Order: sequence, then structure tokens, then C-alpha cells
Amino acid sequence: MREYAKMAAQALRFIHAIAIIAGMLVLAHILLFGEFGVEGTILEKFFQTGVVYDEKTDTLAPREINIYGLDIVGVYQPNYLMSSTSYDNFVTGESYSDVRLTYNGCNYHTGAALIFALGGTVIMLLMTLIFDNICHMLEKTDKDGKLFQRDIARLLHTTGIFLIEISAVCLITSLLANLLTQNGTININENFLAMGLFILCLSKYFDYGSKLEEEVGELV
Repeated sequence: MREYAKMAAQALRFIHAIAIIAGMLVLAHILLFGEFGVEGTILEKFFQTGVVYDEKTDTLAPREINIYGLDIVGVYQPNYLMSSTSYDNFVTGESYSDVRLTYNGCNYHTGAALIFALGGTVIMLLMTLIFDNICHMLEKTDKDGKLFQRDIARLLHTTGIFLIEISAVCLITSLLANLLTQNGTININENFLAMGLFILCLSKYFDYGSKLEEEVGELV
């Protein structure tokens, strides 16, 4: 079972490392081409969130993309033309009006796209470090056969910090993007924050357990 866990952690570490490279390429692409680096490229499928117009069905549909608690919103800004037609019923004296919105293309907020790309890349980096810590913890328990080790306590401590930092990155990224787009969406990954605090407490338990093992070993 431990071998499967190690293989899964290594695979996830590799996948997130690839995501870091992809994030850096996205950042470079947007910096070089600005709004044109999004429109008409594969990136528009990533940044088209919120109420999105579907040209095939001529309808509006909500679309969301979330990166470990960070919602990508406000980058895609559709434009609509409003037209209205009025009808008068001379028999009853009532009036009717028909208001129609016609899709007229969209704009992409380059600044918000850059902020979300940077925040997403940092989150992927932190997740890579977390899975790297998990790999090291599994390797150390296999090698030494001891559960309570100073190194494992240290790895747990840094893992807890990384989880809290992901929550902080979500908050800072969404705040900065909101200043540009005024979409009113602020994110904080409370699940990762709670897990991070719990693992920090757990690391103290492991550190204390390793000290007890050392003291018992000296007595024996």
C-alpha cells in the first residue's frame, strides 16, 4: 500500500511540475502579446469564465474554473448590443416591448489574466513542494522503519506552511484581480488553511515523539 502511495505522490509531483512550466509559458505569452495572447488562442478557453456566450447555440451559460480554491473570474468581458421593439395594442390600449441583447464580441483583461496566471503558477509550485515532501516522508519511513523522526516532523511542518501559503496566495491573487476587474470575488481556501494548521500541530506531536524515542534509546 505504501508503494502505491509513493507512486501516486511521485506522479502528482511530476504533473504539478509540468503545470509550473505551463504557467510560466502562459505568463510569457501574455506579456509578449497582451490581449491578443488570449483571444483566438487555446488560453481563451481557460480565461472565458463567468457568463459565457456560446456561438453555436446562441445562448449564455455560466462557466467556472477553479485552481485549488482560486476562481478565475473577470478576465473575459463580453460586449452586448441592446435593441428594443415596441408594440401597441390599439384595441386594449396596452403597450408591449421586446428587449434583445446581441453578442458583439468580447475583451480580455490582460492585467487580471497575468495576475491569475502568476497566482496559479505559485499555487502549482507549492503543491509540487507538498507532494515532494510526501515522497520524502514515505521514503524515510521505508528506509529507517521509524514513524517518529525529526526529519518527518520537519517535513510535516513545512507541508503545513505550504498549505497555509496556498490559502494566502488565493486571497492575495483574488484581491489584486478584484482591484482591476471590480468583480467582487474574493477567495480564500479555508480547507487548506485548516489542514495546514492541523498539520503544523501534528508536526509538533511528531517532533515530541522523536525526542521521546531518542531518550528511551539512550536509557536502553
